[in-house]
Amino acid sequence: MLVDMFTGEQSRKWSSATLSAGRRLDAATGEAKPNLRTSLLLVDDQALTCACLSELLARHGYGVRSAPDGFSALAEIREDIPDLVLSDLNMSGMSGFELLSVVRRRFPSIRVIAMSGCCLYQTPCAPEMTM
Repeated sequence: MLVDMFTGEQSRKWSSATLSAGRRLDAATGEAKPNLRTSLLLVDDQALTCACLSELLARHGYGVRSAPDGFSALAEIREDIPDLVLSDLNMSGMSGFELLSVVRRRFPSIRVIAMSGCCLYQTPCAPEMTM
């Protein structure tokens, strides 16, 4: 389920505008493929998450830059405006909510995606997190 963080609207499908922003249709197969020219700014204060997502998105053809916090992200945006900002919501300093609010207000052409995660189970990566 997709939820627009500003309007609260829920949707089960990506709109055609969202599809065209980061994907193109392959002429041979009709399948949606990443647009190799789509630039993405990934913002997350967890280095491992940022590295994994950067690698995954780069493998799918996106031009990926990253920033460890909201303030660094704004500096990156001023240097080169990305097509899309993918930001964690829970970060120290400037939260993802604050960052995305500034981005939507100052740079309305940039599409934004908010993400957040919380580990509820004990794993080798997060032994202190338990249910």
